Amino acid sequence: MLGVSIYSVLALLPPMLESLMGYPVLLTGLVTAPRGLGTMVSMLVVGRIIGRIDARYLIGAGLLIIALSMRMMSGISLEMNSNLVLITGVISGVGSGLIFVPLSTVAFATLTPELRNEGAAMFTLIRNLGSAAGISVIQFLTIRNGAIVHSRLAEGIRPDNTVLSSAMPNLDLGSISAIANINQQVTRQASMVAYVDSFHALFVVTLLFVPLVFLIRRSSRGAGAATLVHMD
Repeated sequence: MLGVSIYSVLALLPPMLESLMGYPVLLTGLVTAPRGLGTMVSMLVVGRIIGRIDARYLIGAGLLIIALSMRMMSGISLEMNSNLVLITGVISGVGSGLIFVPLSTVAFATLTPELRNEGAAMFTLIRNLGSAAGISVIQFLTIRNGAIVHSRLAEGIRPDNTVLSSAMPNLDLGSISAIANINQQVTRQASMVAYVDSFHALFVVTLLFVPLVFLIRRSSRGAGAATLVHMD
């Protein structure tokens, strides 16, 4: 779940901001940094309340918050400023913090102390595999959808299209430079549609993950507390 709903977004945002909106690398890092701040604050708070609230509720709340951020990000456009990226980054970071600590707690609650080193290695391995799979799938879908949308938009670039003629009366379809310029715009629009569709897909997938939280075995208070001390 972490690989699909959390890490996939981290792989989509930088290329979108840099290639479609012209953000330099430094500005891209600055507008995505609040996500880490939200995660840090959320994890500090969760560390104080994890012993009093069922970990499953915290994980479910985190998934719902991440789903909300994905829903907001599906409304991005080429004309927007950086405010939406900043706000959704903080929201997504808070949701991530609500997931990390409780998930680690319930994952290690059933292990004896002598097996926790091996459990940590396996836990990290599975998380990395999930991240790689999630990023690969969402990147594949984004590139594929961008090519499909580009093909559909390019169908309207023809001399007998009256809408195109009225919108761009000076467009010379016989000019190589004009064709290159309009192809660049079509590619840009198609890529943005693909990113929007990917964020909406992540919103739906994250919501589908929420019922799975109740399949997690509820650990006893003592085991959760002991595991929390170990994680600290």
